[in-house]
Amino acid sequence: MKTLFRKIFRLKPVWLLLVLAFSLLVSSPARADAGPGRCTGKFVNPITDICWSCLFPLSIGALDIWPSSRPDPKNPALPVCLCGLRPGIAMGFWEPVRLADVSMKPWCFVNLGGLKIDPGFDIGYRSISGPSAIGGASQYYSSWHVHWYAYPLIYWMEIVADFLCLEAGSIDILYISEIDPLWQDSELTAIINPEA
Repeated sequence: MKTLFRKIFRLKPVWLLLVLAFSLLVSSPARADAGPGRCTGKFVNPITDICWSCLFPLSIGALDIWPSSRPDPKNPALPVCLCGLRPGIAMGFWEPVRLADVSMKPWCFVNLGGLKIDPGFDIGYRSISGPSAIGGASQYYSSWHVHWYAYPLIYWMEIVADFLCLEAGSIDILYISEIDPLWQDSELTAIINPEA
């Protein structure tokens, strides 16, 4: 143990600062760990975790190329179309471009490998409450959080040769329920969504 300390203190100050900064980055804050359970998850494997048969039915114009039991939206009768000013072939298939995860642990991004984020402010941490007497009955409640991602898989994997009309981009977080004031407040939600 003494030799380890001697080696650390022999390092130049720049290296010592880098080692300290790395140790601060690796350590996780206590508040991000609050709540039930651990934040676990895994990255989506585009080969094994995607329902590739869900892309079908495949059609070109009104012609069915690869039928399926899944519904097929109405396609144009002519296979030739314009995407902007560029002519192309009208193909119909289901494109996986969105990804969602659900977690009981606030700020836990399951689809990003179980990544925990500490936002630096106290929001979204209402997770589970024990029994509470409301009207003489014990009730339990739990709060789930949803994260919605952009995930244009076919564009990334370059499965279709022409990308002009495919949704392009990179993985992005589109919605985080922890910062939505309407997510866990029924009264506020009733103002915007009274049907809910």
